[in-house]
Amino acid sequence: MIGSLVRSLAGLPERRAHPSQDMDWSAIFGGATTIPNLPSPSIGESLALPAVYACIRVLSETVAGLPLLTYQERRDGGHERATGHPLYRLLRRSPNPEMTAFEFEELLTSHCAAWGNAYAQIIMDGSGKVLELWPLRPDRMKVERKNGALLYTYTQQNGRPVTLTRYQVHHRRALVSDGLVGMSPLQTTMLAVSLGMATEEFGARFFAQGARPSFVLSHPGQLKDAAFKRLKDDWNNSTAGEAHKVKIVEEGMKVEQIGVPPEEAQFLETRTFQAQEIARIFRMPPHKIGLLENATFSNIEHQAIEFVTDTIRPWLIRFEQALYRDLLGEREQQSLYFEYLVDGLLRGDTETRYGAYAVARQWGWLSVNDIRRLENMPPVDGGDVYLQPMNMTPAGEFRQTPDPATWVAPLVEDKARRLARREAADLRRKGVQALRTDGAFDGWVAQFYNDLASAASQELAPIVAAAARATGRSETTLTNVVSGALWERTQRSLAQVRLVVEECAGAGEAPADALERYADGIEAAGSQVLAGAVLAALAEVMGR
Repeated sequence: MIGSLVRSLAGLPERRAHPSQDMDWSAIFGGATTIPNLPSPSIGESLALPAVYACIRVLSETVAGLPLLTYQERRDGGHERATGHPLYRLLRRSPNPEMTAFEFEELLTSHCAAWGNAYAQIIMDGSGKVLELWPLRPDRMKVERKNGALLYTYTQQNGRPVTLTRYQVHHRRALVSDGLVGMSPLQTTMLAVSLGMATEEFGARFFAQGARPSFVLSHPGQLKDAAFKRLKDDWNNSTAGEAHKVKIVEEGMKVEQIGVPPEEAQFLETRTFQAQEIARIFRMPPHKIGLLENATFSNIEHQAIEFVTDTIRPWLIRFEQALYRDLLGEREQQSLYFEYLVDGLLRGDTETRYGAYAVARQWGWLSVNDIRRLENMPPVDGGDVYLQPMNMTPAGEFRQTPDPATWVAPLVEDKARRLARREAADLRRKGVQALRTDGAFDGWVAQFYNDLASAASQELAPIVAAAARATGRSETTLTNVVSGALWERTQRSLAQVRLVVEECAGAGEAPADALERYADGIEAAGSQVLAGAVLAALAEVMGR
């Protein structure tokens, strides 16, 4: 409550001071150097350089495509998704009414990668609950300390400044030099960016002139002013926009080419090197922005992994910790935290992935449903069971094989409850619908119980197989016995359902009402009947 109250008091200044408010860090780290006649583009203009745009686009789209989840720590040391917390949906779906989560993350990441800082205004209610996040342009923000308090001054579109406290701003920083704001990678390395821009500008001008270098006209004598002007105007007018046409010169004049031809200036090599230089600034693997000169089939997968661990992961840590600092109150920080899921980026090929799943399943740290969730597949009934190798015991200790009676019965009973609920639900929904169609119910109910017997056999197959291995019995024998018990039980249920529907008319009850009443009874006690039949069949075969 106290933390929320503090967050809601936006104008309350910080009492502590910070060394950064009295130091000029620019003298230590320096700034971008400019060279005459070399372009000095702004950060926005730098995005016109393809390598810059490609690097920022790859970074922002990759981060935006990762699920951002809110987690709750448990007392047992584990954690779970805090799906009930308001921030879970806010960050996962829509930070504000006008933007999706992808658009929001993409924008803030691009701001941080280009300007070195990303800002979003935090909209809270009176209790300190975060309601919305709205991005702010970094080129309009000024960050400073006054009397120990951190203040953000933002220039609105109408030119009027507005002052926000640190409780009202979510601030993400790149590499920090003064503890307040991050350094822009583009401004810090402006010479490399400027050289790339100059190279692009040279190529554009060269091809705009018809891909021809400049020329000089050499005359053996001295021209009078009128002749000089006439020759100059005639040459310029005749060559403008008319590439590859023949030009005629008079009086022994010579046409000489000046300037360095692009091939001699290694124009293409320079463009490639500058693109690699920009990739180096962002620690971007060259193949991610289309530079495939050094990429091979054997190393491309390792480069993709390094892209996650060396390029993306540091940005994610910055963002996760900034979210933790800015969006959670003091009490929430004790148990809540944020995390981007990068598992999807680290997935290998299908064969490698499935091999890893097999090992994890065999040794018991992943269940079927754990694996299905990693593959973006829905869970299955009974898929939360973890296996344990029975031949693994501590050194020097002998452990007898567990008695199947201690673990078979609970598993069978759990499956029976699930099957009973499924049977009751289908009778209420599909069975009642079939009753309302003339002549359809009898055929439907017969097929339904045939399918139920098959489904039950498949559900119990892993348990039967484990029981066979534990007792040394034939798996085929146990499977046949269980299948027979299930068939007998479903045929009895089929006969009972038909009897209920036929006799309801004599009792003055509608068939649909009678079927729903029968379904209620199955859900309440049908699982015990099913489990009892299966366990009795297993016990008879295993000699119990």
